[in-house]
Amino acid sequence: MYSVPEKVIPMYHEELHEQTVQKLTSALLLLLKDKPLHRITIKELCAEASVNRTTFYKYYGSQYDLFDSIADSFFSGLQEIYSRHPKSDYEGTLKHTAEVYRYLEDHRTLTLTLYYNMPSEQFMERYISIPAIKHVLSRGITEEAVAEGRSVYFIYGTIPIVIHWLELEKRCSAKEEAKKILDIVYSA
Repeated sequence: MYSVPEKVIPMYHEELHEQTVQKLTSALLLLLKDKPLHRITIKELCAEASVNRTTFYKYYGSQYDLFDSIADSFFSGLQEIYSRHPKSDYEGTLKHTAEVYRYLEDHRTLTLTLYYNMPSEQFMERYISIPAIKHVLSRGITEEAVAEGRSVYFIYGTIPIVIHWLELEKRCSAKEEAKKILDIVYSA
């Protein structure tokens, strides 16, 4: 009789888990196009994802938990980009900011969905709470208050501009948008 090697079983479960999470994520993002999160039921979410309710509850306690998980993953991706920022000069910051904007553009639908389905101050707080962001924005600035002010201005002042850029069908490149924003921030 043929038996499945023990290593294969966990891999299968992990793959099945990933597929289920992806189906639920896609379904929630699709439903959020038509209605706010508080109006989405677990029943319709599961129907859209073709997932049993029991399976849903195996992974999440509510649609809010799923939404938070999606947001956590999104902001973790941004954290990873910010943590790789090697330079403190304008050119290094421009290159890095363009990389962040490319990430936002590559995840355009997700970025806009999160922005419009989270209270705007919560989205901005999550963004500014990325540990590496203040460090990146304050490099080369000795006065702590100025560094803090630049970080706050950069996030709170530019996020709506970036969101507007993402909403445009015809938009300039991520690097061009980053340059516009940095020129404003560094001239302040």
